[in-house]
Amino acid sequence: MAVRLSTGTVNALGGGGAGDGSFKDVFVNAVIAVYTGLQPENANAAETGTLVGYITKDAGPFVPGEATNGLNWDAAVEGVNAKPVAEEWSIVPLIDATAGWARVYDNAMVTGLSTVAKRIDVACGVGVGEMRWATTQFKAGVKMRLDEMDIITPKS
Repeated sequence: MAVRLSTGTVNALGGGGAGDGSFKDVFVNAVIAVYTGLQPENANAAETGTLVGYITKDAGPFVPGEATNGLNWDAAVEGVNAKPVAEEWSIVPLIDATAGWARVYDNAMVTGLSTVAKRIDVACGVGVGEMRWATTQFKAGVKMRLDEMDIITPKS
């Protein structure tokens, strides 16, 4: 699995929309959905697998278009955009499942097939991948904290 950027994200990071074109700006007050199975072929594609749940600030409810409980990122260092250490990013799973991949959505959270939605697909893993967990086994209703997550902007 790999980091996969949607066309909308690539265009936004290139300064093709509102804001300054930085990752931090494009994904202000974001939300992350965790799914079972394998990543779709690209981040423009519709979601695959079964939704496990949403990662938000302190596992609070998220409403697309609103800032409440949205996720924000530290400023990039050497092309790495990281989860702020002091923030708790958590999920309360909807089902018992094994996490396979996740999609980072901008605050609008446009789902389904789209070439304009701003989103990034990432790998979930134990100690590996962009989203690193102590375990990828989720239990319905049991809150889990995400301690580390990095999105690396390639240099070439």
